[in-house]
Amino acid sequence: MPALALTTTTTAEVKLKPHLKRKLITEIKTIKELRVQAEAIDAAIRKHVGSVQGVLEESGEEKINIEGIGKATMVFGAQSKLDKKLYVLNGGNLADLDAATVTTPKKPYCKITLAGERQHDEDS
Repeated sequence: MPALALTTTTTAEVKLKPHLKRKLITEIKTIKELRVQAEAIDAAIRKHVGSVQGVLEESGEEKINIEGIGKATMVFGAQSKLDKKLYVLNGGNLADLDAATVTTPKKPYCKITLAGERQHDEDS
């Protein structure tokens, strides 16, 4: 029988100096306002990209270069992922696969989650 997983959360109350608290609140409110603006801009960009894609499809072209303005290119791709279970079923050795797996640390970043909003990760 599999073991049951247990997750706990610990909360610590932190006392900030008033000027640090004001600065933190101001910065987070600014981030919230900028995200609203960014979401509106992203929606407008997606709309126009869709229009450009429609023109490309209508013209039958996959790439168009408009001199002095820019390029539009249809990008077709595929994603591949190693299925460890399938690898083992096909005779692969999971221990060898794990031994050949290299883990490298990523650059640390600041994660900000605003109240009532889904999580965003901000690269520093």
